[in-house]
Amino acid sequence: MKKIILFFLLISNIAVSQNLKPTDDEAIIKLTLTDNEGKALQTTVFFKSKTKEYSFMTNAKGYAEFIVRVGLTYRIKASKSLTYYNYEIIDFAGQVLNLVLKFDTSEDLQDVATNEQALFILSAFNLPKGKKIELIEEKTKSLLAKSTQDTLKTVLPINKKYRVKVEGYTITNDIVIVDNSRFADSKHLKRQ
Repeated sequence: MKKIILFFLLISNIAVSQNLKPTDDEAIIKLTLTDNEGKALQTTVFFKSKTKEYSFMTNAKGYAEFIVRVGLTYRIKASKSLTYYNYEIIDFAGQVLNLVLKFDTSEDLQDVATNEQALFILSAFNLPKGKKIELIEEKTKSLLAKSTQDTLKTVLPINKKYRVKVEGYTITNDIVIVDNSRFADSKHLKRQ
């Protein structure tokens, strides 16, 4: 039975990578991200040029496959890192580029706002013992951060929606939109 399941997982992975069909002005990027010690980075990665901007999530092995427009120079950044690369993708149809990039993710760089990510700090006054604040990316429903302390501090990719949850409490305006605006609204906790 284990062999059958493994076989289906392998077929599924192959089918995903074969679904990428670039047009004449696009290239396939096969990206692997690590930290400076070679540990895989599961994070959001940003490709930004003067006219195009993409963001993708790497898997637990630090790997992602995606399509970008050719003939542009991209600034490549990873969430929670100040390291970046400038990379030109020449105007050549049907390219498949294998990029292996290292990013500095040292502790002193973890909580820094950049053009691609916002520093998010949420304070919940008198959070009851045993309760936790959770921050969930609205589109994918994935848990991005949690804290059992009164304060949750993290960096988030911009131009996305997030939901704040505390079990047993209703949060007024629980959707947080992280964008380039200068000020964010306060969120208030109310007991259910």
